[in-house]
Amino acid sequence: MKTRFSEPYQAEREFRGLRREVIIKTALELSLGPGWEIRTIPYEGPELGHRPDLEVIGPNGLLVAEIEVSGSLLSWGTVKADGVFVLPDKLAWAEAHDPIRYIYAYHLDLYHHVLWASGQRLLALRSKARTVRLKTRHGLWETYLAYPISAFSSSWPRLVRYILWLAGEPLSWPIRGN
Repeated sequence: MKTRFSEPYQAEREFRGLRREVIIKTALELSLGPGWEIRTIPYEGPELGHRPDLEVIGPNGLLVAEIEVSGSLLSWGTVKADGVFVLPDKLAWAEAHDPIRYIYAYHLDLYHHVLWASGQRLLALRSKARTVRLKTRHGLWETYLAYPISAFSSSWPRLVRYILWLAGEPLSWPIRGN
């Protein structure tokens, strides 16, 4: 299933989506330090699938991770109760490419807080997600997978450690759900 893009959604993406990307990109650049590059992937249309928004390039010049940036204006309590909504075509990208290197980052705009999970974890827990069909603020009907908040980590340092692990550094804690 392809995500439908309309003019109102494009305006929303430019206003909120790009802001989320900049926040996460900048935070990763500061957290990972010199030698690392975080590249924004330009949107090239729905025919290519739902490519992630950011690429993390290691000090050796190799691709380390792809990050899909999403988010909402929902309150922490609402996200806790209703779950984190993920479009199925975003998971399809992870499944078709490298689910371990795919990271879904969900920015809670009201709190400047990020929840994250690897594609591998989301695919492993897909049976725990419920399918919901919602009408967006722009009048479009979208189908989402609503994951329980427990599927995600809320630790920024663990996200950074996970990326370092993908680049070959030893990991000092177990990866949940693998």
